[in-house]
This record gives sequence, C-alpha cells and structure tokens, in this order.
Amino acid sequence: MQALRRTLRLVRKVLRELMMIFLIVYTLSRLIARIFD
Repeated sequence: MQALRRTLRLVRKVLRELMMIFLIVYTLSRLIARIFD
C-alpha cells in the first residue's frame, strides 16, 4: 500500500511536469505561428 501511494505521487508529479512542458510548447507554437503569419 505504501509503494502504491508513492507510485501515485510520482505519477502525479510526472503528469504535472508533462502538462507544464505541453503548455510551454503550445505557447511557443502559437507565438511562432503569429510571427510567420
């Protein structure tokens, strides 16, 4: 049970970092599209 909780916490942290990366990439792509439009 303790290992499961630790794994869930790790997965949640990885998901949050992936969301941050996705937001940064999305914002950059929007900026690049606006520049080259």
